[in-house]
Amino acid sequence: MKTLILLIALLLSGCRSLPPIKKMSFEESVVGTYERRNGEITVRFVFLDNGVFESTRNDSKVDELKWEIEDEQVHVGTWSAPNALPINVLVYRIEPNGNLTRIAHIHDGNREGTRELTYRKTNRTKNKRR
Repeated sequence: MKTLILLIALLLSGCRSLPPIKKMSFEESVVGTYERRNGEITVRFVFLDNGVFESTRNDSKVDELKWEIEDEQVHVGTWSAPNALPINVLVYRIEPNGNLTRIAHIHDGNREGTRELTYRKTNRTKNKRR
């Protein structure tokens, strides 16, 4: 009888519904830090959740640009105005393992292929500036 009561208590307590697991959006998966090393040179990209992109070379700041998602590709660069043709943009894809690969360059609205370079996603994170 004690076993039956214990079993019923366990079943009833286990029947509570668990909150659904939130799937990360594509944009959320981009946010973070990526790096590529070439000998003594380390290039680091940081994608902030406010749309700002920062790049460093050996921990010295090189650029601060804008990034956005278009057709599940990451576009980093400069635009003449919101929703305008890009002036100078590098296009990246997110690999299945989370790494970032440069795949194209857009200049004055014309897209061209480019030498592919892959940047490894690191565990470093950085929140947007306040």
